[in-house]
Amino acid sequence: HGLRDRILTDLCGRGVVRDVEETELDFIHVHRYPVADPSVEADIRQRLAEALTSGQLPDERTAALATLVAVLRMEPALGLTGPAAEDAGRRLEEIAAGAGFSGSVSLDDSVVRPSISLVIAALGQAVDAALGKR
Repeated sequence: HGLRDRILTDLCGRGVVRDVEETELDFIHVHRYPVADPSVEADIRQRLAEALTSGQLPDERTAALATLVAVLRMEPALGLTGPAAEDAGRRLEEIAAGAGFSGSVSLDDSVVRPSISLVIAALGQAVDAALGKR
């Protein structure tokens, strides 16, 4: 329903990414969206790192991101190995539990608002259907 376009327009408007139109083979129009402000990614990575190491409940945005990382099986993108990767995986699962995706916390008591929870749940179901249950 145009969600991708709305998100990209918003990110361009806020100066996070920029829209670069290119032509390939003289007739294929391609849009790329390179990062315009690397501080946004740095801030997100810092918040996620703090959530994984502090043991405290993260804010809603960081909890949603951590839950997405867990649900979408993106732990390798964190670039951690060995015990650090195992600790991060456990912490991601704890945060996901606090967001109502496992454990005893209901979506009503989730630290993430219900509309976001529904999107994350749908993505998780799609990943499970494609790759099998964890």
